[in-house]
Amino acid sequence: LGSLAVGLALCEGALRVFHPRYEYAAGPPQRTYHWSLKYRHPDTGAQHLVVYNNLGSRQHRDFSDRDLIEGVNLAFFGDSFTENLRLPAHHSFTEVLDYLLNARPRPLPGAKRPASSAPAPSRFNVLNFGIEGTGPVEQYLAYRNLARKLRSTHVFYVHMENDVANVQTSLARGGAPELLARQAGKESHAWIRALSGLHLTYLALDAWHRLDLSPRLVVTPESDAVAAFEAILRRWRSDVKARGGEFHIVLLPTPDGDKRFRRLASQSSWDVVDLPRCFNEAIPNFDYNDWRFAKDSHWNEAGNMMAAHCLYRHLEGRLDMPERSDAELARLRHAYYHAFGDRSRFGDAAGWMPSPPWASPAPLADGEAARIVARYQALGEDGSIDRQRIVNAVRTSEPVLRSVWDVHVSAEHRLVVYVKAPCDEPDPAANLFLHLRPVNILRLGQDERRQGFRVADHLFLRSHVRRTPSPSGGECVLAVSLREWPIASARTGQYAAGNTLWEGEFPVDSEDWNRVRRQWRDIAESDPAARSVWNVYARRKRREVAFLKAPCTWNDTVGSFFVNAPPARKAQGRVHVETAFAAPPPGQFATLFDDRCLIAVSLPEWPVGPVWVGERNPDTRVLRWQAKLH
Repeated sequence: LGSLAVGLALCEGALRVFHPRYEYAAGPPQRTYHWSLKYRHPDTGAQHLVVYNNLGSRQHRDFSDRDLIEGVNLAFFGDSFTENLRLPAHHSFTEVLDYLLNARPRPLPGAKRPASSAPAPSRFNVLNFGIEGTGPVEQYLAYRNLARKLRSTHVFYVHMENDVANVQTSLARGGAPELLARQAGKESHAWIRALSGLHLTYLALDAWHRLDLSPRLVVTPESDAVAAFEAILRRWRSDVKARGGEFHIVLLPTPDGDKRFRRLASQSSWDVVDLPRCFNEAIPNFDYNDWRFAKDSHWNEAGNMMAAHCLYRHLEGRLDMPERSDAELARLRHAYYHAFGDRSRFGDAAGWMPSPPWASPAPLADGEAARIVARYQALGEDGSIDRQRIVNAVRTSEPVLRSVWDVHVSAEHRLVVYVKAPCDEPDPAANLFLHLRPVNILRLGQDERRQGFRVADHLFLRSHVRRTPSPSGGECVLAVSLREWPIASARTGQYAAGNTLWEGEFPVDSEDWNRVRRQWRDIAESDPAARSVWNVYARRKRREVAFLKAPCTWNDTVGSFFVNAPPARKAQGRVHVETAFAAPPPGQFATLFDDRCLIAVSLPEWPVGPVWVGERNPDTRVLRWQAKLH
């Protein structure tokens, strides 16, 4: 037992030091993690930052314990319509609602404005706990994990028409949602907390998922799923009420968003925020297609704005707030969206403004726009979150290149990171270059292939990287995201006044690279079945034909190769088979390294007769060479 404990401890230590991919999952609950990623607007294609705060909610601001104790908490749980990954955070309905609830009353004409520029204290905290791709089971468990922190809360479950199907899937996986929900109460046990802090736990979970040992799904009747769905909501409501809160159900204004819920027997007993009714009453000739993305079925900026308006009207009386006129709400909306109108800072999608009558221009108080941005972007759109993630992703003590900039690579996080300390302000704008050499040319697009032997992923990083410079004398960090295809090596350096200040080359995906080198060596050591422009090898045990050429240039892999493999016995019912390809089929090698090229093509499983192989000119189809293999 002692030896086993020591062995497990050594494995745990090795994981933490040499392979810390589980650092964020295994971190202690009380530690604050800010995590971020990039997402694109479905219609404009503009990138925006997605940040998760100290509570794990998708917002660019933290909530302290004091905030949660002194304010009224409104927590929203749902799927992709709630998390709103497709939009910058300040366009999400939860943030707009938060602003409307906390906005100061408009001063009377002639009244003196307050001199202080400090933000008003928050009476209400609107929290966005949406998780894309989840159903009521996962959302209820998320609430149970957060219940102690949220205290007296208004809890909103945002209902989507596929939620019953999600419950049906949960039942089919062998765990009744009611049992899963009760299990959430056990997560505070000491042994659960101990296991959740070990990297070995997540390594074991990874292995379990990779082995696919989960039981096969069993079809569950829809009636059972509907009953279980309603049981989850009843349990959720009772838990919220036991903690002094109120439970609300929000129906989405999508074409089929509320049909399933309206068929439930006890719908009259629920507190429902009926967005479909509100949208239809407030918008002449309402059509959901006008309030969603053109290239995506989720609601767009306008749909989120309208949802915030409807939720505000629903909550006005329940939260003992003075009733505001539609004109006052239109002025508040204009102030909110106008504050984020700087496209150069927040991207093209962030410049969106509601049109009349939903926004009414009015003069803003001094510093009001800055206060709005400071509150809803407190965690930044300036790369500070990225910088923290980047520094955590690389081992800064071991750069792959030491020069004017230290260069670090993280194949796991697909990042090349440049670090300079001390750093002056002009340094981040220096002309850095990065050239990537692929392991497999099949992963490259046509535009990338045209650029030559070394694929120039970023010629000049000035316009491609997120820069996070510190004041003079501090540290500068530049990061470049790598492509998803396997990369043999990268060459990087820095230009200045037309000269190269420094440059160097380092491996990236060493395992993939070495695997291909071994493949090349294994084939080259055997005798070719045919000698031509390319040496051709028939690898019978592996059922493949391999093409080798050395020396080799990039253009040598652009030919139209063919493998003609007719079956040995036509009585099997198979006809003449010919495989022709301008590039090898997906999954086959098409590798270029040093001055050597390798292409490997799998043969069909049935016995084949003589095999003809060769290459044609891809433009004229003229035969360049061919050979016959037995």
